[in-house]
Amino acid sequence: MASPSKQKGNAFEREVVNLAKEFGLKAVRAWDSNGQSLGLHEEVDCTIEEYTVQAKRRKKIASFLKCEHTDIVAFREDRGDTYALMNMNVFLTLLKKLKRIIMLEIKTKTEVVTKNTHLIKPELTLEELTTIQTSLYETDKDGDLLNKIGDVVRDAQSAITDLDKATERNVTQDQVIAAQGGICTTGNCD
Repeated sequence: MASPSKQKGNAFEREVVNLAKEFGLKAVRAWDSNGQSLGLHEEVDCTIEEYTVQAKRRKKIASFLKCEHTDIVAFREDRGDTYALMNMNVFLTLLKKLKRIIMLEIKTKTEVVTKNTHLIKPELTLEELTTIQTSLYETDKDGDLLNKIGDVVRDAQSAITDLDKATERNVTQDQVIAAQGGICTTGNCD
């Protein structure tokens, strides 16, 4: 059986993951608190969306890190990096808003692409969609967005193939006139 300290840490990791899920965010706890089980560095305890998290629970934390009248505490050591510390609910709210903005941009871009594709003027090329698909492969851990982009790529490729086939079957006005023995029957033959 794990030590009480380990049990407390595991419980806190689950608490962080469950809180993120309550905000509608994708969160995963690393098995045995080891990020290597997720293909990440061993210090990673869990992920929230594409962000890695190490969860630390202490009996008491430094009072200067708990500013009750601000949303963010910025701090650094001399000649070191600057860090931002915030309440977990504030962080998850910001992350949820960011996710909504990104999804709205993707939806808007998809609508533009769909509308322009009907005009045979696509907003994104197949190469650009493939590049997006490749980058999602590296960041989209559960593959939901990757699968959706893959569907868009396959649909676009299929639409292009169908369009090419339809274009091959199209008969020009000159071919119609020639097939009718040089007689124009439509009234639009110049």
